[in-house]
Amino acid sequence: MKNAFKMLWLIIAVMFVFGLVLAAVGFATGAARHIRATPSGVELVKQEVVWTQKTETDSAAFSNVELDFPATWTSIAFEQSDHYGYQVKLPMRSAVTLRDSVEDGTLKIGLKSDQSFWGDLNLDWRNFNFLVNGWSGSEKGAVTIYVPQDAQLDTVKLDFAAGKYDVGPLAARKVSVNCPAGDVQIAGITADTVGLNLTSGSMRAKKIEATTLTGSLTMGELYLSEVHARAASLSGTTGELYFTGDATEKLDVSLTAGDATLTLARPRNAYALFYDSSVGDLTVNGRSTGHLHEADPALTQLTVSTTAGNASLSFK
Repeated sequence: MKNAFKMLWLIIAVMFVFGLVLAAVGFATGAARHIRATPSGVELVKQEVVWTQKTETDSAAFSNVELDFPATWTSIAFEQSDHYGYQVKLPMRSAVTLRDSVEDGTLKIGLKSDQSFWGDLNLDWRNFNFLVNGWSGSEKGAVTIYVPQDAQLDTVKLDFAAGKYDVGPLAARKVSVNCPAGDVQIAGITADTVGLNLTSGSMRAKKIEATTLTGSLTMGELYLSEVHARAASLSGTTGELYFTGDATEKLDVSLTAGDATLTLARPRNAYALFYDSSVGDLTVNGRSTGHLHEADPALTQLTVSTTAGNASLSFK
């Protein structure tokens, strides 16, 4: 009896290994890798890239723009024109479709989930690579938004998934960019209020003209260069924070951990510096310094507080 059980388990183990080999061969040769649960049962879906293209050369007028994109390598351009309109070219994965509309003065472009299924299990390692490195290969998308030359956008809200995004110069009353992971490059921002939020990965924004600038970093790298703001507030949990430019009235930097490097556009005597740290170090023009508490309403208030992080300040 024991020998029979051993033989049974041996057969089961061999069949299991054989099944794994068949699955690997199937995956490598392009077989279905996508398991989808639907109300009618479980089905296999072949994973493919489907290019979504949409052109509205003459759309209804809009003053707000909301973009919500998946993991892709996408360039986003805002161009002056004689009309309102947009062009979209995105590589999309199955189980999602693109939505685009102009409603109540807001242009919305993003994902629309397929409600005909309950859940997906994607077994394609290449698709996992796409989620992490969506910019690989030739799958680069492009979005162009046309705004009349005499028009002013009110708000621009960009929400990105993991991937790579190249954003051209944009101007609006309020701009916000949120990215949980990936690589974001922003060529220029002109706005009253600017909010940049990075969870992980890298975000680089340059030529920022703002009344109020807020930058938030959970982990990764946040680069803000050529900044001209009236007030700026920068915070980080961990990671690397870089800032070059100036905030003429107030500049606040708060770190839980990680490092901050600030290169200020004016001399040291233009700022009243307040520095406080539990565990960390502050260097000013290459020299380490302890706690500081300078107060002068005629100067720009520069506050740096860290829990367990290091900050380096250099002045013109």
